[in-house]
Amino acid sequence: MQISKKVLITTLALSNLLSGCLLYNKDMAQNVASQVSTDFDATQDAMDRAKIPGKPINKDIISVSDDIWLGDSSFVAEHNEPLPKRFEGEEGITLMTESKVSFDEITNQIFYLTGISIQIEDSIKKDDLKEMSISYTGPLSGLLNMLALKANINWSYDNGKIVFYKFKTRTFVIHTLATESSYSANITSGSDAMSTLATTASIKEWTEMADVLKTIVKEGEVKMSPSTSSVTVTASPKTLQKVEAYIKEQNRRFVKQVAITVKVLQVTLSKDNNYGLNLSALFDSTYSLSTTTSNTAANGLSFAIIEGGDSKWAGTADNPTSAAIKALSTQGKTSLLTSAVVTARNNRVVPINNIQTFKYISSISTLTENTNSTTEVTPEEESVGFSMQLMPNILENGKLMLMFNMSLKELIEIENKVVGSTAVQLPKIAQRNFMQEIVMESGQTAVLTGFEKISNTNSSEGLGANEFTYVGGSQSTETSREVLVVMLTPQVITSPLDTDDNSNNEWGMPAY
Repeated sequence: MQISKKVLITTLALSNLLSGCLLYNKDMAQNVASQVSTDFDATQDAMDRAKIPGKPINKDIISVSDDIWLGDSSFVAEHNEPLPKRFEGEEGITLMTESKVSFDEITNQIFYLTGISIQIEDSIKKDDLKEMSISYTGPLSGLLNMLALKANINWSYDNGKIVFYKFKTRTFVIHTLATESSYSANITSGSDAMSTLATTASIKEWTEMADVLKTIVKEGEVKMSPSTSSVTVTASPKTLQKVEAYIKEQNRRFVKQVAITVKVLQVTLSKDNNYGLNLSALFDSTYSLSTTTSNTAANGLSFAIIEGGDSKWAGTADNPTSAAIKALSTQGKTSLLTSAVVTARNNRVVPINNIQTFKYISSISTLTENTNSTTEVTPEEESVGFSMQLMPNILENGKLMLMFNMSLKELIEIENKVVGSTAVQLPKIAQRNFMQEIVMESGQTAVLTGFEKISNTNSSEGLGANEFTYVGGSQSTETSREVLVVMLTPQVITSPLDTDDNSNNEWGMPAY
């Protein structure tokens, strides 16, 4: 049989075409898969960023702006309105007495010379105003200051009238709710000698502020009003200035907020990974993540802080958190147990819970009396899952201290057992918990690992029965270790009530 040259050429051409199509389809599939993966990572990153409910603060110490700067605070003049200009010169008023006279006589003379009416408030006791002699030439404000100093009182000029008073009353708004916050954590290790580590914190902002204000206001009155989130203080102007400065500083701390992204992962390691996860070497060798690490040999806890550096990741599908997760994935099967984003106010505790509740029978008993039998069932309720408490303390220049405790409870199995004549269910629960305090900067990611669970899987093949391996067959044991990894990314965000942060973020730009 002979094949013509035309048929052979057609067959070769068809073969090359099919080969090219297969190669093209394979390359296209790889490109599509790569693009889908990149788009997925970018979408996930965009979703994570969208969860942060505010603009990050500007951590630059110096800001520069070419626009007009009006400042961010105001103050009330010490004596309210200015006195008439004609009485404020070097020879504005002259007042001399031959001997000591009463305070009322002096004020009458001032009224006679200036025509300005003078009022003495009822809070000033007449007996406290001692007689005095005056020899003065100069501005009217200087004379009033001298009189107020000698009588230990104050003066102001309002609506064309001079008023002598002892105390003023001002109401200040407190930028915090009148609630108390508490934080507690306990870790107990079972052994011959039971040991317990406990941490408790109670935040009573209003009570503590009232104690401090009463210390500042030695003469006067402090009235706290939690229902209106305000405090009313009656005191001298100098004392009110101290109260104002204290409340302003506390309000500045109260309104600071931080958005915290929490990711809890489980990395399953094979028996080849004998030394757990070396975070420093792992992160540095993959995405060249800048880390600060410290390892504690006593409990095997590994700790790393990944720098934020948004500019380094601009235009890429990765951020430091996703890059760290990819690095962990190279060590073993990585599963995301839970993920959440919460917004916490300064020195306030926020909980994160992912809990499932189940019921089981703690006991089943049968009671027989005469010929009657009754069965009593006692149900119990248990919760498993993930829970965490976080409390941030925001420091200066974008730094913060983060205290947290975490508990992870896992249901292993429920064993049915008969004890005497009673049938019971015994749930077997594994629990891992820890607490930690870390100091870091806004935008950094803290990675903690070192809490492990070792699992052994035995498999055997034998003649007749799997256990009989003496004549042929095999037996093997696989060991896997599950490592819990916690990733925390706090981001201090700008509060609309914080004038300092708004000034830095809106009026200026970073200095280079």
